[in-house]
Amino acid sequence: MALKRHVVVARTHHVLAWLGFVATLLILLTIFSSKEVPVEAFLLAAVTGGMGLVHRHVSNAAMLKQAWARTTSIVIAVLILFGFPLGTLVGFYLLYHTRQPWNEDGQQA
Repeated sequence: MALKRHVVVARTHHVLAWLGFVATLLILLTIFSSKEVPVEAFLLAAVTGGMGLVHRHVSNAAMLKQAWARTTSIVIAVLILFGFPLGTLVGFYLLYHTRQPWNEDGQQA
């Protein structure tokens, strides 16, 4: 039995959220273990952590089949298409699974 599209999208965002959180943790570990810390490092940690939170929030909403989660997933997918090669693959994967609306009754369109 194949997974429903909204579940695939939710799981993809969940993985992207964890990658964002791990990247943030690694950046913070680097910041606190260095003697000289550039200001850009804090900005990078804030951006990666923020993106992790966005992906986590969209993941939860996609699991509940909220319409705005599909729209947000499409926007995120288009933005990460430029991250060749992995971003492009993940972007196309998200676009493929968001190509049709998620029905209210749980059935795929």
